[in-house]
Amino acid sequence: MSKRKRYSVEFKKMIVRLYESGTSVTDLTSEYGIASATIYKWNDLYKKDNDTGVSKADLLEGQTIVQWYRQTDCASL
Repeated sequence: MSKRKRYSVEFKKMIVRLYESGTSVTDLTSEYGIASATIYKWNDLYKKDNDTGVSKADLLEGQTIVQWYRQTDCASL
């Protein structure tokens, strides 16, 4: 059984930028060995919203910080 490969956030964002600049999913899959479904998933997660300039990843990170803040004594400072 193969081990799942982990990619850095920087690498994922690079793939999204390449995709958004016109590189086809087929080319990205061939060059980097990433499944097409993974590329589409990363694009959905890291692409910036046209109106707000915020990605889903940014929103999820913000939610995580808020949850941590609420669970610690920092909220009472």
